[in-house]
Amino acid sequence: MAFSLLLDRKPVLFGDKRFCAAWAILTPHIVEISVFLVMTLSVSRTIQIVFPFYVIRKKFVLASVVGTLTISIIFTLFLVMSGVNHYYASCSAHCFEWIRYTEGRK
Repeated sequence: MAFSLLLDRKPVLFGDKRFCAAWAILTPHIVEISVFLVMTLSVSRTIQIVFPFYVIRKKFVLASVVGTLTISIIFTLFLVMSGVNHYYASCSAHCFEWIRYTEGRK
């Protein structure tokens, strides 16, 4: 993205539709997963402060992380299969996704 901004907002790598699609799909999910991991860490530390002798089982923490990743992957696959298009917007030097609108029966 920095190259696009430095080169007068030319698409550079974003000109490739596959790269643009991967960027648009992965970026929000990486942010979502990192926020979830920070929340998980904060909750586990808070439990340790409030209940110092309570043992947090790693399998429950790992199960919640794997569950969140699974839901995120299923949601992403649903979006990809439902007809998501990707485009490069030079005004923000970023790839975006949108779902094709199809009209219902008349």
